[in-house]
Amino acid sequence: MTDRLYTTNQLAKHFGVVPTTVIDWIEAGKLEAFKTLGGHRRITHRAVLEFLRRHGLPSPPAFEALTQKVVVLDDEKEILALFGRILRQGLPEIETILVDHPVEALMRIGSEQPQLVVFDIHMPDMDGFEFCRKLRESLTHELRLLAISGDTTDATREKVLAAGADRFIAKTDARDQLVTACQELLAAQKR
Repeated sequence: MTDRLYTTNQLAKHFGVVPTTVIDWIEAGKLEAFKTLGGHRRITHRAVLEFLRRHGLPSPPAFEALTQKVVVLDDEKEILALFGRILRQGLPEIETILVDHPVEALMRIGSEQPQLVVFDIHMPDMDGFEFCRKLRESLTHELRLLAISGDTTDATREKVLAAGADRFIAKTDARDQLVTACQELLAAQKR
């Protein structure tokens, strides 16, 4: 996945500052950048996201529209944190939103408009099958759905795919397959 590049002028417009402010951030080591052969500064999308996170700054609306988002839903907080770490390390240019309850996830999906949702199947209050069906019935934008579960029976896999998931992986394979599965689904979403 190639990373989007910005000039200092483009970032200045996104952030509502003058270009010399962006240059000052770069020279102070706050914002990572590189120079082209012609001596012009370029900043990667990933570097801007890291800058925003490190300094606790919100994304400007124009910049936020350019950022791909993934909502991750799991009721087990330790698993949720693990998936968040895996995705932030493997796909740092993607904004990862962690949610531990299906109803909250539905609201966040409506407000954040992510391109991908990774969700557990076995959760209290609303299982992943119902969650997936509700999403497919109410979607107002294109969205890829990745189901993930410790229950790897053929019946579970078939049921969640029939409910509308695009792909299924086992929780035990998440360390090795989660990043790749997300990359593939995001790439397919762009087509």
